[in-house]
Amino acid sequence: MPDNSLRSFLIFTFCVGGTLSYLILRARWHGWMLVAAIFVSMYGVSTVASQLDSVAFLSDKLPPGMIRAIFRPRRDCCGFVRASGCPGARQVASSLNSCT
Repeated sequence: MPDNSLRSFLIFTFCVGGTLSYLILRARWHGWMLVAAIFVSMYGVSTVASQLDSVAFLSDKLPPGMIRAIFRPRRDCCGFVRASGCPGARQVASSLNSCT
């Protein structure tokens, strides 16, 4: 773990909070439309940030091919998302007898 992780986390948090506050205060939308737009954008930012964190901090700790599997999920016949490099995914998929 980096030595300055708290400082990096605080900088990231204040940047996201400041940007989000600025966008909310300057938005023409209001009500549920603004709530939905902020929700979708925050969900997208947090998803991308967590994926980038996994690449930056976990790439040397994960088995080869796992990072690629995280970014390229596959769906099996029942609609479950499974990583192609995950060893437990085959066992779960093979234990499903039918997709009803």
